[in-house]
Amino acid sequence: PYLTKNFIHQMQTGSPIDKFLSDWKAACNETIGMKTWGLRQWFQSSAENLSSKGYRLNHSKALLKRGFLLWHVNIPLSEYQNRFG
Repeated sequence: PYLTKNFIHQMQTGSPIDKFLSDWKAACNETIGMKTWGLRQWFQSSAENLSSKGYRLNHSKALLKRGFLLWHVNIPLSEYQNRFG
């Protein structure tokens, strides 16, 4: 995953980005069977699994096929930094 510098330095246990990455890892483990069909299919399947857990993700096939996972967060960056920064 690619994180902006602001988020890299705020990887704290329990933070929203930490929970997101933990949930994404779990989604990858739950869909590992798709790896047989290729990494791209596995990535797309893990994104669908993660979305089913309540994350608002962009489901654009064009983006997913290129390895981009866009997560729509409802918390302003300033509020995030106040809570976790």
